[in-house]
Amino acid sequence: LINPKTNSVVEKVKDITKNYGRGAGVIIEASGNIEALEEALKYIRLGGKIIVLGHTDNPLSLKPSSDIVLREVQIMGLFGREIWDTWEKTERILSSGELNIEPIITHRFSLSDFDKAFKTALSGEGCKVLLIPE
Repeated sequence: LINPKTNSVVEKVKDITKNYGRGAGVIIEASGNIEALEEALKYIRLGGKIIVLGHTDNPLSLKPSSDIVLREVQIMGLFGREIWDTWEKTERILSSGELNIEPIITHRFSLSDFDKAFKTALSGEGCKVLLIPE
């Protein structure tokens, strides 16, 4: 997981993949930020897969031939057709420590501060903003 607020995505991907090829083999874009999806096209390796979880209706700047076809990139949307199974698997993975999501959590707010939490999330100031029940 790379938090673009605290790391250079380009440098982090280069560092992580330096021994394995050029670029990331799989990118999961979960923010819904269209710029993050456009950037993902720059960091994905030949034949890589971009999985889109984040929601946005903003237009995507894309060159199908050079961004996808010639690089054999797969772009896949994932929504929630198996939502309960997905939640259970996610809970298992997070509980086991297999995946550390702490690097992308930038803000935590109590439910009483929900106005501030939503303003932070909508402003783009945070990467992932959490509301914590009291």
